[in-house]
Amino acid sequence: MPTGDLRIHVMRPNASYTQRTWKDSARSRLEEQIRSVLTGLLDEAIRVKADRERDRLAEIERRRQDDSVGSWHSGATRTPNLSVSLRRKRAPGFERGSCDRT
Repeated sequence: MPTGDLRIHVMRPNASYTQRTWKDSARSRLEEQIRSVLTGLLDEAIRVKADRERDRLAEIERRRQDDSVGSWHSGATRTPNLSVSLRRKRAPGFERGSCDRT
């Protein structure tokens, strides 16, 4: 049964309670609270955006940590891809055993 009372509720997804409520009252009607309603909605939108950004940065950090741990473990068992051989190049005519010993 309609009461004629108008209410605005702000709720977060998966929340069991309202964050904020504006309603008609004996002191002021909802139409007179528009500035407060809009400010409250803006505050909640900014809070939600900040929470999402915090979660996004935490996920990036978690992935970075996972990648650095994973590369450390895989690097410990890997063999090097590059082999280096150091050989001295001999000048022509000075091959091993070609020198005259007197």
